[in-house]
Amino acid sequence: MNSERKLATILATDCVNFSKHMEDSEELTLTNLNDCRKIIDEVIAEFGGKIFSTAGDSVVAEFASPVQCVKAAIKFQDKLYERNEHSLTKLQLSWRVGIHVDDVIVENNNIMGSGVNVAARLESQSEPGKILVSKIVKDQVDKRIDYSIEADGTRKLKNISDEFEVFKVKGLKIDDDDFFSEEVNKENNEDENNKKDDKGSEALNPNNLICRGLKVIKTKFPDIGVMCDVALDPYTSHGHDGLIKSNQIINDETIEVLINQSLLQAEMGCDVLAPSDMMDGRIGKIRKALDKSNYQDVQILSYAAKYASSFYGPFRDAVGSKGSLKGDKKTYQMDFKNSDEALREVALDIKEGADMVMVKPGMPYLDIIKSVKEKFKIPVFAYQVSGEYSMIKAASEKGWVNEQDIIFETLLSIKRAGASSILTYFAKDIAKSLK
Repeated sequence: MNSERKLATILATDCVNFSKHMEDSEELTLTNLNDCRKIIDEVIAEFGGKIFSTAGDSVVAEFASPVQCVKAAIKFQDKLYERNEHSLTKLQLSWRVGIHVDDVIVENNNIMGSGVNVAARLESQSEPGKILVSKIVKDQVDKRIDYSIEADGTRKLKNISDEFEVFKVKGLKIDDDDFFSEEVNKENNEDENNKKDDKGSEALNPNNLICRGLKVIKTKFPDIGVMCDVALDPYTSHGHDGLIKSNQIINDETIEVLINQSLLQAEMGCDVLAPSDMMDGRIGKIRKALDKSNYQDVQILSYAAKYASSFYGPFRDAVGSKGSLKGDKKTYQMDFKNSDEALREVALDIKEGADMVMVKPGMPYLDIIKSVKEKFKIPVFAYQVSGEYSMIKAASEKGWVNEQDIIFETLLSIKRAGASSILTYFAKDIAKSLK
């Protein structure tokens, strides 16, 4: 028996949810797996690693240097992320990585020992697309790579008696996707629903979710344009866009709150304010307040033609307003049977200072989009709302429609009707497909 004992850096990586992907689409999964393995294997070889064992969807490799090992993991995780970003298929495979340094036994073409076991355990606890390393790896690699390695607490690893201190590599391309959620929520993790009251007070909190998000975005990407809704329904316990007195929406008092909400969002860096509340006269008063406060360059996109629609259901579920909504919004949102009202509302908002107008929902109101565009020659936005999105998703999951084809068809129909711009939950999918 030809065996050798030595100190080595062990990398373990595994494809996330491989069995489930195989069950759903065997041929497509295998094609994607082969593409991913080519990337992983080539990078491991580039940094001097040797693959000892593989099950196709998992790899164990040995490196002489922990620095080279971590660099290899970073490179192939970034390359795998780029591959997913540019992929035109719905299936996108993610890989987890665990790395540990320990004494191992090399026997023929096999590698064994606690070092292999620990690396495998770290890999199983890593997040998809991420890299988890032991303290000994962190100590060896820290300040020798252009990436930070941060503590990620202690873990109970299978068959390891002591609590194990682990660290994650930060700065990977996939980290850009969770940058905002981490930064926005780190200051306050309290349930947003617990902050609602009958006055929508949280809308004026400079540390609310929107304000924190604005600060993060403008710090990281100062040149990006940001648009924010102005309305109270995410913040009111009764679920309405305006304040309530004697079971009625009080228009003018609501506008005073909306003005302060607008000024706060402008202060935090918002470039386009989008009042979606449908209170009468709010565009003119918000415009006046912005100009007086030296926010002349902040534009207003008015939800001028916002219908009382059944298509808003999934969104209301998401923000928690559906269950709390008392009555309906038909007294201030428009009757879906009425088209002339839309033109009157648009004309009033333009006169008050709106730079752009919104038609909401999108596809069920193509006639409104067309009429507004033709009559006013102003930028017209259309909102493909949550109900439109959910129906497409549900039909796609049932196999009734081709998701990518129907996304493009619906959006192009809205564009064809005259929309200058479209708000859609499919924006990220569209961006990926156009790369």
